[in-house]
Amino acid sequence: MQAGIKGGVFLVNSKTTSIAERFEEAFMAHKDNMYDFAIKLMNDQAETEDIVHEAFIRLYDQFHKRAEIHDIKNWLFIVTRNLCYTRLKRIRKQADYSEQIIENRYEENPSAELTYFVERALGQLDDKYREVLILRTYFGYSYEEIARILHKSIPAVKSLLFKARKKLQKQAKKSERSEKMR
Repeated sequence: MQAGIKGGVFLVNSKTTSIAERFEEAFMAHKDNMYDFAIKLMNDQAETEDIVHEAFIRLYDQFHKRAEIHDIKNWLFIVTRNLCYTRLKRIRKQADYSEQIIENRYEENPSAELTYFVERALGQLDDKYREVLILRTYFGYSYEEIARILHKSIPAVKSLLFKARKKLQKQAKKSERSEKMR
Protein backbone atom coordinates (compact mmCIF):
# COMPACT_ATOMS: atom_id res chain seq x y z
CA MET A 1 0.00 0.00 0.00
CA GLN A 2 1.39 3.40 -0.98
CA ALA A 3 0.69 6.65 0.81
CA GLY A 4 1.27 10.37 0.35
CA ILE A 5 -0.03 13.85 1.03
CA LYS A 6 -2.23 16.08 -1.07
CA GLY A 7 -3.69 19.34 0.21
CA GLY A 8 -2.71 18.52 3.77
CA VAL A 9 -4.61 15.22 3.81
CA PHE A 10 -2.78 11.92 4.22
CA LEU A 11 -3.67 9.81 1.20
CA VAL A 12 -3.41 6.11 0.50
CA ASN A 13 -2.34 4.91 -3.02
CA SER A 14 -0.20 7.95 -3.82
CA LYS A 15 3.02 7.75 -5.85
CA THR A 16 5.05 8.98 -2.87
CA THR A 17 6.23 5.93 -0.97
CA SER A 18 9.13 6.55 1.40
CA ILE A 19 8.86 8.22 4.78
CA ALA A 20 11.48 10.78 3.73
CA GLU A 21 9.51 11.67 0.59
CA ARG A 22 6.23 11.98 2.48
CA PHE A 23 7.90 14.11 5.12
CA GLU A 24 9.59 16.38 2.58
CA GLU A 25 6.30 16.83 0.75
CA ALA A 26 4.52 17.77 4.00
CA PHE A 27 7.35 20.04 5.09
CA MET A 28 7.41 21.95 1.81
CA ALA A 29 3.62 22.29 1.78
CA HIS A 30 3.19 23.53 5.37
CA LYS A 31 6.44 25.05 6.72
CA ASP A 32 5.56 28.64 5.80
CA ASN A 33 2.08 28.50 7.32
CA MET A 34 3.39 26.96 10.54
CA TYR A 35 6.10 29.63 10.80
CA ASP A 36 3.64 32.46 10.09
CA PHE A 37 1.22 31.11 12.69
CA ALA A 38 3.88 30.62 15.36
CA ILE A 39 5.57 34.00 14.83
CA LYS A 40 2.24 35.76 15.32
CA LEU A 41 1.71 33.93 18.60
CA MET A 42 5.29 34.17 19.82
CA ASN A 43 6.64 37.45 18.38
CA ASP A 44 10.13 35.97 18.66
CA GLN A 45 12.03 34.58 15.69
CA ALA A 46 14.32 32.18 17.57
CA GLU A 47 11.48 30.70 19.64
CA THR A 48 9.34 30.40 16.51
CA GLU A 49 12.04 28.55 14.61
CA ASP A 50 12.49 26.14 17.52
CA ILE A 51 8.76 25.51 17.74
CA VAL A 52 8.29 24.89 14.02
CA HIS A 53 11.32 22.61 14.04
CA GLU A 54 9.89 20.64 16.96
CA ALA A 55 6.46 20.36 15.27
CA PHE A 56 8.03 18.84 12.15
CA ILE A 57 10.20 16.50 14.22
CA ARG A 58 6.99 15.24 15.82
CA LEU A 59 5.42 14.81 12.37
CA TYR A 60 8.45 12.84 11.21
CA ASP A 61 8.17 10.63 14.32
CA GLN A 62 4.50 10.01 13.50
CA PHE A 63 5.44 8.94 9.97
CA HIS A 64 7.99 6.49 11.41
CA LYS A 65 5.35 5.11 13.76
CA ARG A 66 3.11 4.71 10.70
CA ALA A 67 0.45 6.72 12.51
CA GLU A 68 -2.52 7.64 10.37
CA ILE A 69 -2.93 11.40 10.15
CA HIS A 70 -6.03 12.34 8.20
CA ASP A 71 -5.34 16.05 7.92
CA ILE A 72 -1.67 16.96 8.26
CA LYS A 73 -2.31 20.70 8.09
CA ASN A 74 -4.71 20.64 11.05
CA TRP A 75 -2.47 18.21 12.94
CA LEU A 76 0.50 20.56 12.48
CA PHE A 77 -1.52 23.62 13.54
CA ILE A 78 -2.61 21.87 16.72
CA VAL A 79 0.92 20.69 17.57
CA THR A 80 2.40 24.12 16.75
CA ARG A 81 -0.27 25.85 18.84
CA ASN A 82 0.35 23.58 21.82
CA LEU A 83 4.11 24.08 21.59
CA CYS A 84 3.64 27.86 21.44
CA TYR A 85 1.49 27.91 24.56
CA THR A 86 3.90 25.69 26.45
CA ARG A 87 6.73 28.09 25.62
CA LEU A 88 4.62 31.17 26.38
CA LYS A 89 3.85 29.86 29.85
CA ARG A 90 7.57 29.50 30.50
CA ILE A 91 8.36 32.94 29.03
CA ARG A 92 5.63 34.66 31.04
CA LYS A 93 7.11 33.33 34.23
CA GLN A 94 10.44 34.95 33.34
CA ALA A 95 9.33 38.41 32.16
CA ASP A 96 6.52 40.68 31.10
CA TYR A 97 5.85 38.96 27.77
CA SER A 98 3.78 41.44 25.80
CA GLU A 99 5.78 44.62 26.30
CA GLN A 100 9.26 43.14 26.16
CA ILE A 101 8.82 41.01 23.04
CA ILE A 102 6.94 43.65 21.04
CA GLU A 103 9.46 46.37 21.88
CA ASN A 104 12.36 44.10 20.88
CA ARG A 105 10.68 43.22 17.61
CA TYR A 106 10.23 46.85 16.58
CA GLU A 107 13.72 47.88 17.65
CA GLU A 108 15.13 45.25 15.26
CA ASN A 109 12.73 45.93 12.40
CA PRO A 110 10.93 49.30 12.49
CA SER A 111 7.49 49.15 10.94
CA ALA A 112 4.64 51.46 10.06
CA GLU A 113 3.05 53.24 13.02
CA LEU A 114 -0.37 51.67 12.49
CA THR A 115 1.13 48.19 12.32
CA TYR A 116 2.96 48.89 15.56
CA PHE A 117 -0.26 49.80 17.37
CA VAL A 118 -2.17 46.82 15.99
CA GLU A 119 0.64 44.37 16.77
CA ARG A 120 1.00 45.81 20.25
CA ALA A 121 -2.74 45.53 20.88
CA LEU A 122 -2.74 42.00 19.45
CA GLY A 123 0.11 41.03 21.78
CA GLN A 124 -1.89 42.23 24.79
CA LEU A 125 -4.92 40.09 24.00
CA ASP A 126 -5.53 36.84 25.83
CA ASP A 127 -4.20 33.83 23.94
CA LYS A 128 -7.65 32.53 23.00
CA TYR A 129 -8.56 35.82 21.31
CA ARG A 130 -5.20 36.32 19.64
CA GLU A 131 -5.11 32.89 18.04
CA VAL A 132 -8.65 33.06 16.63
CA LEU A 133 -7.88 36.47 15.10
CA ILE A 134 -4.63 35.21 13.62
CA LEU A 135 -6.24 32.12 12.09
CA ARG A 136 -9.12 34.10 10.58
CA THR A 137 -7.43 37.37 9.62
CA TYR A 138 -3.90 36.37 8.68
CA PHE A 139 -4.58 32.89 7.33
CA GLY A 140 -8.15 33.33 6.10
CA TYR A 141 -9.38 30.08 7.58
CA SER A 142 -13.08 29.34 7.63
CA TYR A 143 -15.01 29.05 10.88
CA GLU A 144 -15.12 25.28 10.34
CA GLU A 145 -11.34 25.01 9.96
CA ILE A 146 -10.74 27.17 13.04
CA ALA A 147 -13.23 25.08 15.01
CA ARG A 148 -11.31 21.89 14.12
CA ILE A 149 -7.92 23.40 15.00
CA LEU A 150 -9.11 24.85 18.32
CA HIS A 151 -11.43 21.95 19.20
CA LYS A 152 -14.41 24.29 19.56
CA SER A 153 -17.87 24.55 18.05
CA ILE A 154 -18.50 26.95 15.15
CA PRO A 155 -20.73 29.22 17.29
CA ALA A 156 -17.97 29.34 19.92
CA VAL A 157 -15.45 30.35 17.24
CA LYS A 158 -17.75 33.09 15.97
CA SER A 159 -18.28 34.37 19.49
CA LEU A 160 -14.55 34.35 20.24
CA LEU A 161 -13.84 36.18 17.00
CA PHE A 162 -16.45 38.84 17.74
CA LYS A 163 -15.07 39.37 21.26
CA ALA A 164 -11.50 39.36 19.96
CA ARG A 165 -12.22 42.08 17.42
CA LYS A 166 -13.88 44.24 20.07
CA LYS A 167 -11.00 43.76 22.49
CA LEU A 168 -8.47 44.47 19.74
CA GLN A 169 -10.21 47.72 18.86
CA LYS A 170 -10.25 48.73 22.52
CA GLN A 171 -6.57 47.83 22.98
CA ALA A 172 -5.54 49.63 19.79
CA LYS A 173 -7.31 52.83 20.88
CA LYS A 174 -5.78 52.58 24.35
CA SER A 175 -2.28 52.06 22.91
CA GLU A 176 -2.69 54.93 20.50
CA ARG A 177 -3.75 57.30 23.30
CA SER A 178 -0.81 56.21 25.45
CA GLU A 179 1.63 56.74 22.61
CA LYS A 180 0.29 60.23 21.87
CA MET A 181 0.85 61.22 25.51
CA ARG A 182 4.57 60.42 25.27
